Amino acid sequence: MNLCIMIRMKPLSRRILSVLLLLMSFGHTTGCGYYSLSGTSIDEKIKRIAIPAIEDQSNSGQPALGDVLSNALVNKFVRQTRLRLMQNDFDADVVVLCTIRQYTNQPTAVSSTEQATRNRVSLVVTATYTSQLEQKELFRRDFSQSAEYDPNDSRKTEYQTAKEVLENIANDIFTAATSDW
Repeated sequence: MNLCIMIRMKPLSRRILSVLLLLMSFGHTTGCGYYSLSGTSIDEKIKRIAIPAIEDQSNSGQPALGDVLSNALVNKFVRQTRLRLMQNDFDADVVVLCTIRQYTNQPTAVSSTEQATRNRVSLVVTATYTSQLEQKELFRRDFSQSAEYDPNDSRKTEYQTAKEVLENIANDIFTAATSDW
């Protein structure tokens, strides 16, 4: 900026401009990470991710919960970051391995005729996040979430509620993995 223009500015405007210039220059000198619009920070060395098929050990009877969680994780990691999805975990820089461990569907409210009026679906997923570059496990953690639905309302079924819970767990896994970078 031209120094003559800055001298003619009012003192308050000069201070604001100085702060803005300082902040802009700070942005050019910070770290060597990658910052996405989702607020995640990813080390520049990490370019590829693998999310192997998710095993469902919950015996829930609900179809394809592993696929639901897998799709949610792919959406988070690939669509909200610059990472490329690899089919083989040997080709990936990081691997997110998950197992659905527990599934419950329990009534939380009953009517006077002892019919469930609200049910709660709860899931527990164990996630392991491993750096292939550093050849070390970065975390192994259980993630759990739950949500309620009305079993008498066909607009939101048990399966739809389970999908919502898995989406929330995927968000938690994504946040845990990207905040550790």
